[in-house]
Amino acid sequence: MPSVPSERIAKGSVLQKMDNAVNARDAKGVFSRREELLSLLKSIQPENNEQTESYLQFLIDHVPGITQKESDYLKNYFFTQGVDSLWGENFSGKPIEPIVRLGLIKAIEEAIARNLPLDSYWEAADTDTEFETIIICSAYQVTRLIRTPHPTAPSGFSPLRNDSPIFLLKHGERDVIIRDPFSGK
Repeated sequence: MPSVPSERIAKGSVLQKMDNAVNARDAKGVFSRREELLSLLKSIQPENNEQTESYLQFLIDHVPGITQKESDYLKNYFFTQGVDSLWGENFSGKPIEPIVRLGLIKAIEEAIARNLPLDSYWEAADTDTEFETIIICSAYQVTRLIRTPHPTAPSGFSPLRNDSPIFLLKHGERDVIIRDPFSGK
């Protein structure tokens, strides 16, 4: 299988749409959907068990713009196990969906407590990385970073992402290189 680029940090379309829903404001500029979304997420029970179908239905029903294609992508590539998943042989065998869903719950709770916007990203790290969600709180925003092992590209793989301005800086042979990891520019 061909590899997905190793320097991978992305804000996919699903993450962007979720952030838009969490950060929606009313006419007075007040965050307007957070309590509703948090309540719906917490109603997915049992909380610590895999609830992939319920979570995917939540996305379609309550996050504006989430399409069936995006839901199918998550189900068939991101949350699935086995050779046809993004993880191939790197999969730990533990459910992925609770890590994503419970991380989102914690991120929304922190955004509510601090009255800050949420900003979410996916990082494909080293092959031996476990699935995890990191929540980072600053004075300006709450950042949710979903970290996964480095994926492999199964047949028929087509990443669903938007090209947010993300740049990679690293040492080259002579100079520091600045480039977009997706385009190679």
